[in-house]
Amino acid sequence: MAIVSFLHHELLEMWLSDYDEWLPLAYRHEVWNALFDSDAASQISDLLDIGALRSEESALWYVTITVNSVEPCGAVTCYFNDGDCFSLDFREYNP
Repeated sequence: MAIVSFLHHELLEMWLSDYDEWLPLAYRHEVWNALFDSDAASQISDLLDIGALRSEESALWYVTITVNSVEPCGAVTCYFNDGDCFSLDFREYNP
């Protein structure tokens, strides 16, 4: 139903003010898509439809972010409960 909370400060500012210059242009749109889709999700099947995966060790869900839809470069992660996303974070992969 909605995004409830953020862990990543810049992701929160991006969501509230549309400021996204901190993200590389190559995958900025994918982070936006992950946020919009997470906000619209009302059930687990909605997360599965956007390619979200759940960690086997925890209740953490993640959507992989790629450069040009090919090379993984990070993930938007969250916890999902009763149609709400909590503790959204952005984890950038370091080579």
